[in-house]
Amino acid sequence: MSPLHFDPRKSRRNAAERGLPFEALERFDWLTCLIGVSKTQDPTTTRFTALGMLDGDLVFAVFTLSRAGIRVISLRRASRKERKRYVEG
Repeated sequence: MSPLHFDPRKSRRNAAERGLPFEALERFDWLTCLIGVSKTQDPTTTRFTALGMLDGDLVFAVFTLSRAGIRVISLRRASRKERKRYVEG
């Protein structure tokens, strides 16, 4: 897996609000996840989504790819709709 990078303040805020620091993606199961392109696009870069397992729970991540590796934008527990999609996917 490519190295992760992210805004440390945003990661701390995410950990406080959602219980998931961005560092947790180091344990994400990239081999069995569903990857897509985000519907919310930044005009300067492509955002990807990943739906997969992290420490026994299904999570949803948004990220970009760069020369430095994977830049984490968002990480949260999957919604009911996303859980259904993962099971069917």
